[in-house]
Amino acid sequence: MKARILTLFPLLTIIALGCGHAQLPPTSHNVALSWTAPTAGGGWQGCTTSAPCTYVISRATVSGASCPSTTGTNYTPLNQSAPVSGLSYTDNNVAGLNVCYIAQTLQGSAVSQPSNVVGPFQVQAVPLAPNLNQPTQSQITVPPLKPTTGDEVAGIRAPVLTAKLIPVR
Repeated sequence: MKARILTLFPLLTIIALGCGHAQLPPTSHNVALSWTAPTAGGGWQGCTTSAPCTYVISRATVSGASCPSTTGTNYTPLNQSAPVSGLSYTDNNVAGLNVCYIAQTLQGSAVSQPSNVVGPFQVQAVPLAPNLNQPTQSQITVPPLKPTTGDEVAGIRAPVLTAKLIPVR
C-alpha cells in the first residue's frame, strides 16, 4: 500500500492510503475567514509597523436564512482575548451550526465599526458525532466589542471579510 500526500490548502495536508479511489468522510467542518487590512486614506493612517492592527472575529449562530444586524449583542467575539495580527482565522467549532461572521480592526485602544457580514453558512454536522450540548447565547459571557467613539478613533476602518467552508477529511 502506497501513501500519498495531498495538499488542498496551504495549511491543510491530508494523508491518504490506498489507490486514491475512496474518500474518507470529513472529520470536521471549519469556516476559513480572510480579510484585507484597512488601507490609508480619508484621515486614516492605515495599519503600519509603527501603528499595527489586530483583528477580532465574532460569530452569530442563527436558525434562519439571514444574518442578524451587527448592532447590539447579536455576535459573540471568538478571539477577543487573543486578537490575530494576520489576515485569516479558522473557526473550528461550527459542526452542525448555521453561522454568520463579522470582523473588527483594533489599533491600540481604538476599535472599528463591524465589517461586512458574511454568511449564513450551514455547516454540516460530522457524521456519527456525539450530541454535545452547545451553550446557549445566554450562557456565553464574552461581551461584544463596542466601536470606539470620540476623536481618538480618527476614522479607524473595519476590514473587508470573506469566508469559505472547509471540510477536513
